[in-house]
Amino acid sequence: NLLCNGTLAFIRHQDQWEMLKDDPAGQAKRATEECLRYDAPVKSIQRIASQDVEMRGKVLRKDDRIRWFITSANRDPEVFANVDTFDISRDPNPHVAFGNGVHHCLGATLARVEGQEVFKALAERFPSLHLETEHLEYQPSITFRSLKSLPVIWN
Repeated sequence: NLLCNGTLAFIRHQDQWEMLKDDPAGQAKRATEECLRYDAPVKSIQRIASQDVEMRGKVLRKDDRIRWFITSANRDPEVFANVDTFDISRDPNPHVAFGNGVHHCLGATLARVEGQEVFKALAERFPSLHLETEHLEYQPSITFRSLKSLPVIWN
């Protein structure tokens, strides 16, 4: 999901694609982090309250199911400037695409490295990427942000 969502973001933001192509090795890390923030592979996660807790005037009771929307947290204007702008030079980038604390994704490091290597290789090998069609379909899911396919043309 990171690779498809990120590639789509680069196709739709050619200025950022040009920036990545100018220095693939130097920009790959920040580019991957911004792809994770801008269009996170996981939209939301569910948790069960382990105890009663009050939050913003509401009480969550022990064993209540709650859903945490990562996509919303990654667009929080109190944390990020220009939240709707795809900007691979964003620094710092404290996104929560992999969760946080004890629930931080165990595969986060591997996913980051994969993203960095793929985006670097795409920028080095393909001068341009274009969508073959504007009609894109997503898997129906409240949890994942997953394209069914991403048909592209390169030249």
